[in-house]
Amino acid sequence: MRPYVASPPWELNDMLGTTHPRWIARLVTGVGLVSLAAGAMAQLSRPTYTPLNFSDRAVDLNRGVTRTQINTDAFFPQVSETRGGRGVRPENPRVNLNIGPNLPPQPVVDTPGRSVAAPETRFPGINFTGSFPPDTHIAVGDDFIVMVVNSTIAFFRKSNGQNVFQRNLDRNAFLQGVPGVGTFIFDPKVFYDPVRRRFYAVVLDVDFNANTSAFIVMGSDDADPRGTWNIVRVVNTGNVGGGEWGDYPGWGFSSTHLAATFNMFPFNNGGVYTRAMGMPWSFVDNGTGQISALDIGDRFTVQLARSDGNNTDIWGVARNGNSQVSAIRLTPNGTTFTRATFNVGITPFNSGPGEVNANGFSIDTINDRVMCSFIRGNRLVSAWTTAGTAPGTSAIRWAELRNNSPSSVTLEAQGQVNGQGGLSLLQPAITITPNGSKAMVFTQCGPAQSPQVAAAVKSSTDPSPNFGPVQVLFTPTQVTGAGSSRWGDYAGIQTDPQVSGRIWGAHQIFTAPSGVWSTQILSFAITTILPANLLSINPLYGSYISGNAVSVQAADDNNTYQVLSQAVDRTGQYAGVEAVVDTIEPDPVNNTQTLQVDLRASVTGENTPAFVYAWNFRTQQWISLGSTRLTSTPTARVFATQRVAADFIDANRQARVRVVAMRAVRSGRVPPMGFTLAIDQLEVGSRPIF
Repeated sequence: MRPYVASPPWELNDMLGTTHPRWIARLVTGVGLVSLAAGAMAQLSRPTYTPLNFSDRAVDLNRGVTRTQINTDAFFPQVSETRGGRGVRPENPRVNLNIGPNLPPQPVVDTPGRSVAAPETRFPGINFTGSFPPDTHIAVGDDFIVMVVNSTIAFFRKSNGQNVFQRNLDRNAFLQGVPGVGTFIFDPKVFYDPVRRRFYAVVLDVDFNANTSAFIVMGSDDADPRGTWNIVRVVNTGNVGGGEWGDYPGWGFSSTHLAATFNMFPFNNGGVYTRAMGMPWSFVDNGTGQISALDIGDRFTVQLARSDGNNTDIWGVARNGNSQVSAIRLTPNGTTFTRATFNVGITPFNSGPGEVNANGFSIDTINDRVMCSFIRGNRLVSAWTTAGTAPGTSAIRWAELRNNSPSSVTLEAQGQVNGQGGLSLLQPAITITPNGSKAMVFTQCGPAQSPQVAAAVKSSTDPSPNFGPVQVLFTPTQVTGAGSSRWGDYAGIQTDPQVSGRIWGAHQIFTAPSGVWSTQILSFAITTILPANLLSINPLYGSYISGNAVSVQAADDNNTYQVLSQAVDRTGQYAGVEAVVDTIEPDPVNNTQTLQVDLRASVTGENTPAFVYAWNFRTQQWISLGSTRLTSTPTARVFATQRVAADFIDANRQARVRVVAMRAVRSGRVPPMGFTLAIDQLEVGSRPIF
């Protein structure tokens, strides 16, 4: 999607060669950013469009095709982080999706399951390219990860994160020699086909002076992205309402075709619609076959499903009002498609806020458009951003559909992953693993929290129908900002084709108060908590108020264990508990397990840091497992030991855990206010180490 940018409107004439008053833009200079103040930005409104709502129309895209081939070995240096110098892109338009049933929204508060994302590897991806925001996407191959962000492509080694190739996607670099390529390249996506063992990417090419639109498909010749790429450019200008350009591509594939969808926006005035395109693999690999294309007037933002390469049809997902999702099956039929649409009812949702607070920044959630989908066998999953349980926050809604027969698609499961303690979740990417588990990566942020990269998972062996608790994969240095900022319009996720149980994800973070960003590439595994029996819980600091061991065994049950803080001379106010658990791990010396603590707690009054410790019986020391910040709204967090569980289990197969919340003495030795620590859930168990 086209990033939100902020810059005086008169600068657009020089930078784009024309003035489009419905857009605002950010000027990126060689030394910094020139942007409007937050107040001025608020006065600039986004355009609003309405779907044209026409019957499907066949369109022939085979007439405007050009081809070329490049070899990345010819570039020197291999890694060049020069900025593309583009830096200006139209604002993210709003669309009145007045199609489909809209019903009163119903809140969804799911109790998290026992599945947890276990962080593994992390390394930096593509850094700031000069454009806002980074539209981050990845494809994971046998030995390499290909990342695309805005108009940049890079190759990383999976083994150590080494960036071995990076170039701009423009006619002076990666796309040099491509006939007809313009100067405004944006919105790339990429996938890896595990069957053909090749990478395929798509990027958009629009000329707003000539009112022409195109897309460019790029395919590697093998599993090593270094070397030869086949490149095909296809003219994609619409002609339904007077001239339209393609935006926000969906990018998926089946066993026979790679496919894309585009949100078609008018160059001047008019409505919007969806265009779907498919081409056989041979069309990119060796120039044989033909493109199938169809204009769809009754749906908008159709996210095509990535797959394991074995499904025979092309599938996509769109929302239909606030109470249905549409599963769309596209079957190539010559130069067009045969479309079948299955509307499936879901719990009505609230679109939620257009922006959420990220430590001072107001970042764009892009509301409730479907952001990603994936199909494995007959299971089709999708995810999007919706309203959170706390006012002004966002959450992740997901749905799993099942293709039962050529004429039947039903709802298999649905749910919502909510942030805790006033935190928002947004911009998800979702997948299904080979063993049937589900995983998502997304952004987590809040009024006092810069954007973090987070994940939630649902193991196929977890009896709960819900995703497990949110697990933070990476917390960057806190960056405080002001005003509005666009956020990446999509994220990347894929299971590793070589390492069983490993999942890779990618998302963005802030690195400077000006809104400068970077990206992170991370891997994680899905684990399931094996819970232990809580034998006792007692105050460590402070005085007992109410509750017992039963009070902390289940979340969201309005039953808590409460302790009133005590003053510690010249230090502050402390409230803490110590719990003893009887582990059910069958082999306490099993070196493939680690101890895990699930905490859900709150405090009265102001935000308060809390620390979690576990007793190491081997070293006879309390080991810190980490910290979190508690608020008046219950906050959930997962902690785990870095060493094997056996170090934290005694001969009687028991473990000891402490939770301590503290408000320190302020400057000038002003004593802090006392508070009540309320623990809603304290679950200790073990999980596999991957």
